[in-house]
Amino acid sequence: MTTTMTTTTANGLATSAAEQSSIRAAFEPGNLHSTLWLLVAAGLKRPAIMPAQQSQTKYEAIMTEKQIWVDADACPRAIKDILFRAAERMSVRLTLVANQPVPVPGSAHIRAVQVAAGFDIADNYIVQHAMAGDLVITADIPLAAEVVDKGCLALNPRGELYTAENVRQRLNMRDFLDSLRASGIDTGGPPALSSSDRQQFANQLDRLLAK
Repeated sequence: MTTTMTTTTANGLATSAAEQSSIRAAFEPGNLHSTLWLLVAAGLKRPAIMPAQQSQTKYEAIMTEKQIWVDADACPRAIKDILFRAAERMSVRLTLVANQPVPVPGSAHIRAVQVAAGFDIADNYIVQHAMAGDLVITADIPLAAEVVDKGCLALNPRGELYTAENVRQRLNMRDFLDSLRASGIDTGGPPALSSSDRQQFANQLDRLLAK
């Protein structure tokens, strides 16, 4: 019978002798895995391994806990610009999801994901990939409800923060307005985004990222 020796590492994980050998190899100078192990031991919630050919700076920038996801197809350009500046200033990962190309500035913190065209494809991508504690920017109330249920924060482009309580009220109102429109009643549309809306969004975004 073969006996396997195990040891408990600093982060409380039991490792076999073979695993210990792999860990020692990971700590060789210049090995990106050494940074990964150090961050895991420190309690990082979301480790990720970048390809070896990418720079250490870009690798460290992506090792961040809080992420921002943007429902980008309907997101106003002025709001995107506020998000771009905030992502750079706060070193927060920002991902814009759309079914068409979205121009983004060159940055280790910012990326765009283009999904296939189709109803709710972008929304479903965000729901699948966003994690509890992430921030989702959307004016789509059903999407906001889904991500709030996952433990995410949801903020609309006018700076209104959705909660488990108010998002249900918004859903009921949306469904009511949809029924009116289906019966031929013109309910109008939302007003244009104002400068006060943009300022409220920027202020709320800063508060959320500072937490």
